[in-house]
Amino acid sequence: LYSSAASDVYKRQFLNFFSRIVSKLDMAYWVTHCGTDGYLYLLFQRRFLKLLAYFSVISLIVSIPINVFSQSNARDSSGENWFERTTLNNKDLSANYQGWVHVSLVLIFTLLTIRQVQKTRRDAKIAYQFYQRSMSKNKD
Repeated sequence: LYSSAASDVYKRQFLNFFSRIVSKLDMAYWVTHCGTDGYLYLLFQRRFLKLLAYFSVISLIVSIPINVFSQSNARDSSGENWFERTTLNNKDLSANYQGWVHVSLVLIFTLLTIRQVQKTRRDAKIAYQFYQRSMSKNKD
């Protein structure tokens, strides 16, 4: 059996490890210990998990309520078709504002994705420059 104190120590170590990745990704530490590829992988995962969080929040706040509670769904209030009410299936997007909301969301998602890719490329360039400088110091 595991003791409570040992379990708490392992839990704390586990949480500290992942909190360091999530809260601040220290480039010098990760490039030194894992190499540039390991750092870039962690950076990529961190950035796109944030992007997933942005998409989820925006979808839950804007897209789902508009699809579920729109006028075209008001006449179909049966519980059997509830899942279909949350999708774009069988929607008349040209009749009301619903189509423009979805187009706006696609534009917002596209701009957020482009911004995250730009940040990742910028940080990758900085990481490779750091790696090259540290390797040139080691040769001297």
